[in-house]
Amino acid sequence: MNATDIRAWMEARRAASAREASERSASPLSAQESFRRSLRASELVERMVDRKPVESVSDEDLTAYETWARLRAAMLQ
Repeated sequence: MNATDIRAWMEARRAASAREASERSASPLSAQESFRRSLRASELVERMVDRKPVESVSDEDLTAYETWARLRAAMLQ
């Protein structure tokens, strides 16, 4: 990894952070909704780490994973 890659990653991270802050202030989540989402994310990670067969992963889980993968890919560009 070189300095250019690190700078690009930092710029993308700053932009994502600013975008997230803007979205949060536009429509803040309640504490209950935040907790519910964090539990669902935690459950998803546990299922993905367990490496269950693809047949056992629900469509909702797959959609969440694909969304995460797209966001991660965009941040790495």
